This record gives sequence, C-alpha cells and structure tokens, in this order.
Amino acid sequence: MTCRNAPSTLRHTRPIGPVRLRWGSSPRRTSVADVTLFDAAGTTESGIPDLPGAPLAVRMRPRTLDELVGQDHLLAPGSPLRRLVQDSSPPSSVILWGPPGTGKTTIAYLVARTSGRTFVEVSAVSAGVKEVREILEQAKRQLVLTGAQTVLFVDEVHRFSKAQQDVLLPAVENRVVILVAATTENPHFSVISPLLSRSLLLTLKPIEPDALRQLLRRATTDERGFGGAVTLDEEAEDHIVRLAGADARKALTILEAAADSVLDRTPASPDQGEGTTRGAGAVVGEGSVGGLEVGPDDGGQPMPEDAAAPEEDSGDSDAPSRK
Repeated sequence: MTCRNAPSTLRHTRPIGPVRLRWGSSPRRTSVADVTLFDAAGTTESGIPDLPGAPLAVRMRPRTLDELVGQDHLLAPGSPLRRLVQDSSPPSSVILWGPPGTGKTTIAYLVARTSGRTFVEVSAVSAGVKEVREILEQAKRQLVLTGAQTVLFVDEVHRFSKAQQDVLLPAVENRVVILVAATTENPHFSVISPLLSRSLLLTLKPIEPDALRQLLRRATTDERGFGGAVTLDEEAEDHIVRLAGADARKALTILEAAADSVLDRTPASPDQGEGTTRGAGAVVGEGSVGGLEVGPDDGGQPMPEDAAAPEEDSGDSDAPSRK
C-alpha cells in the first residue's frame, strides 16, 4: 500500500541547543548550523562545547561559580553574577570586561549550563549582520514554541560595528536573548550607549598569583586534568605563575605542555597494565618548564589608568551609562 504524496525520504527536525539536526537528505549548512550527528557530538544538550581531547584549559573550566578563581569581588551572596547564574527569574544581559584568561568565556558557559538555557556562541571577528539576525530569529522561535531562553555569547564584542550592535538592541530589550558579551577593551568607548545602558557591566580582575597556584594544583589532582599522575614542585609552580602573567588560560597551557613532556619521558610502572606508555607519579620540575612561553607576556599588566573601570555595580541600580 502506498500513500499518494508521501515523501520519498524520512525527514525530521528537532532542536539540539543552538543547532538543528536533520535526518533523511544530505545535511544543508546554514549560519544557524544544520548539523550531522558527528557535528552534534561536540556539544552538550545546551550547546556548550564538549569535545574529546580538548586542551587542559578547556577541560578545567569551572562547573560552578564556587570553582571560579580570582574574581571574589563578583561572587558575594546576592551579587549580580550570582543572580545571573543561579536565579530562576529572567536575568539581565551582561558585558564582561577584563584581561585575557580571567574567566569571561567560563562565566558565559556557567550562565547556560546551570540554568539549562540554550547556548549560542559567536565571534565578533567572523560573524556578520546576516548571521546575527538568523540567530536572533531562531532564538525568538524557540522562545515562542518552547519557552526556552537563549544565551547569546559574543566574544570580542568591541570588534562589532555599530550596525552589528544595533541589530542586538531589540532582542536584548525584549529579552529574546540573554546577551553575554566579552571584551578586553573599555566598553565605554567600544560599545554603543544604548546597548551598554541595557546591560550590566561586570569588571574582571587579573588573576592573582595565589589564585593561579590554586588552579594549577586543582589541575594536577582533578580527574578532568591529570588525576594525580603528575606532581608540580614549588619551583616549577612559581615559574609557571611568572610566565602566565595573571592569565589562567596561559598557566594551564604551560602546565599541560610541561606535564605531557614529563609523562612521555617517564616509564610506565609494571602495575599500570600492558600498553601503558605514560608513567604515573611524575614530577614536573622547573627544568621541565624552563624555556616554555605562550603568547605575549602581557596578561598580568594592569589596565591603563585612562581606561579605569567604574565602581562595581551592586545590582541595585541600572547598568552604568556610557561616559
């Protein structure tokens, strides 16, 4: 028995975070991302990147606000950041301003992960007005059909043109999306006033040496990191902290390079089983770190005085306006 007008192939669409998965015909790419099963395997249900074999800095991203280091001034009970991540009420959009490696991307992931919202990430370097419009339309449809909100993370928002920032205004105003925008530039000069006035401005500080040490020790013992397979001696730890220059991502990248080098040179013990090529209990000393450098050593430099941040918003008043 056949059905007249029956489709020749089965075609079904269901939302998976910020992407759509299609069965039946060949995948068709759009800027909102129609993906295959293979592509979808690299994200969680919320759309947060979760790739196997990711760098140590990605694997060690904090899973809760309590794991976030170096930003204690933002973590007080009832602070805007805690309300953004933990409250069930619709949060305001935020602009995160701080040096590289201070946790801006991590905070965006926490907003999406802990609240169960859909996460969409775009880079201001490569995204155009058309792509941004498509993402906002997708977010609006999802909000109407399922009630699920979308967290739109815009990295390096200072690279967006005025026209691109203008496109975001209606969606931010009506909370079609929760905008989390990250920038290393003073937003009072790089973000348009209407967008700035509709958002909370949170300033992230360079990571202090003690907080970096806490992060390094966690990476050596945590199962997401080296799970106790390596030990970091004091001299090597101090050397990594100096090289990192208050940048958490840089510190973990240097640790990963040094630890991998030591593990590859350490013979496996007999009780580790056949086929094991990397030893356990290896010690990362200063000699393993010496000569390593990752990018320019400017992560710990303070912000220029003429770009000083305004007083931190307590959350009781409107977002700071543009000077």
